[in-house]
Amino acid sequence: HEFLLHGRRPPSWARQPPCWPPMAALGKRGLFTLTLSLSARHSALAFRSRAQMSWLSTNFFSMGPARQAASHEKDGGDCLRAIKAICDGVETPEGFALDPPAETLRELEQAVGDILLSHVGLKEEWVQAQERPLFLPIVQSDDYDMALFLIPAGEALPLHDHPKMAVVSRVLCGALEIESFDFTETMEESSDERRVGFARRSHEPVIKTPEDAAWHLTASFGNVHSFTAKEATVVLDVLMPPYKHDGDRDCRYYRVEEDFGGSANEASQAVLLREVPEPMRRLPSYYPYPGPVP
Repeated sequence: HEFLLHGRRPPSWARQPPCWPPMAALGKRGLFTLTLSLSARHSALAFRSRAQMSWLSTNFFSMGPARQAASHEKDGGDCLRAIKAICDGVETPEGFALDPPAETLRELEQAVGDILLSHVGLKEEWVQAQERPLFLPIVQSDDYDMALFLIPAGEALPLHDHPKMAVVSRVLCGALEIESFDFTETMEESSDERRVGFARRSHEPVIKTPEDAAWHLTASFGNVHSFTAKEATVVLDVLMPPYKHDGDRDCRYYRVEEDFGGSANEASQAVLLREVPEPMRRLPSYYPYPGPVP
């Protein structure tokens, strides 16, 4: 069972009751032999059976897959609890009318940056096998949410906003292209009762990978963004506070109505964003989170 969890079939002796060394592998000719080679230059231990060396490495020197998994789970729980402790100290009853303290964002980015894919109970092989976007909630509360978003290669989370919210994110596997905008004026209602307004790019489109540090958006920077997976991707999001669908923190979706050109560094650069109905297809589906709970 332990071997299968780690993606390889166990040898026949591994399925027998454990002993050291496995007696079934010795045989009459002593296939498992330990020889001590001495010379003027060196001394070394040579194991003549690769199978038994693998058994020693897995079950003795490395403490075995089960203990490794338990260690990773403990580390993942500790890392997630560090994020939770920071979030518990932030009051967000009605959202952030102003951006949260810079020190809070730095602490949260550092804590989120410690999270690995193994810490949240996922493996890249499983991620690669998924065919549609998934939403895996870790923590859901009135003050903050912690969740994973799995986006298969070629899929996207369309352009959407985060009203009065701050979000800290990190890519745990894959490659994610991010496009972000900031409104430059108050959105106005159009004839179809959808909001429309001018915005500018927060930055040029950028691709994030697990080698990159965590990043954040706030009410005033990068608040409207889209995710496009260049590879099968898992991203961790910490949202403070979470969306509130019966209030003024509902998620709205947009499209770029017109792009007036220029780069994100040019003050004159602008786009016209128009609110659109919530997409009915390819939004993430709920999937139960399999990792440790903080």
